[in-house]
Amino acid sequence: MDKVMRKQAGFGLVELMIALVLSLIVVGGLYAALIGDQKSYEATRANHILVNKNRMTAQTLRLYIQQAGYRAITQLETNQPLLAVTTADSSGYTWVEGQLIQGLNNQTSFNGAKEQTDVLSFRFFGDSGIYQCNGEELSANTVLTMSFFISTSNQLMCRDSESVNDTVFDDNVDDFQVLYGRLDHSSDGDSFKYYTADNVTNWEQINRVKVGLLISQEVTMGSLTNAATYKVLDQNIAAFNDKKLRQVVSETVLLLNTGV
Repeated sequence: MDKVMRKQAGFGLVELMIALVLSLIVVGGLYAALIGDQKSYEATRANHILVNKNRMTAQTLRLYIQQAGYRAITQLETNQPLLAVTTADSSGYTWVEGQLIQGLNNQTSFNGAKEQTDVLSFRFFGDSGIYQCNGEELSANTVLTMSFFISTSNQLMCRDSESVNDTVFDDNVDDFQVLYGRLDHSSDGDSFKYYTADNVTNWEQINRVKVGLLISQEVTMGSLTNAATYKVLDQNIAAFNDKKLRQVVSETVLLLNTGV
């Protein structure tokens, strides 16, 4: 009888505790692996979003900047230039005759712009296929002044002299820098040199611009602090010490309507 009873005995308390601990270890390992996979997926997803944002933002900037100095066939036939503006316009600029571009370096006074970022401004005539910030075609014979800048809310903004409100081009843009290029003649041969806005001595010699942006993307499951520093063209940007993923994108745009 005792033999039968011993054979039918169940788990003891020790065996049950060991089984419970082993189960917890297995479940904990599975949970850690799941969280790791989710974090990896989120980081990859955020990186893909960032790459696409960079590509689209750079392409949009290029298309708009290439309108600088545009004159329709009517203006070309009559040799009508962009006129001088001796009293500051709505963006705070004055312009000499024919001038199509200018900017501000590490500005502190441009209305609505984030301090220590750049502002890029340019002018052009309207025509079919020539657009305002909001995407509407600009009426023929109308001169438009357009400015790109970063808002205090870290948005890439487009402001022009025709639209009622500024147009948001992109969110999560932490910095915007611009360099202005011209052909330099020297004893070593011709080469292109780039200058900040406050070092340009003659805007009519500028025939290309280099724009740089620092774009960020939130990583919702990120656990590491981004303590990296970044170089946007000529500027070193200090660490933000947050959870965002960041990339620097730069684009060199030839000004097609300078005649240079």
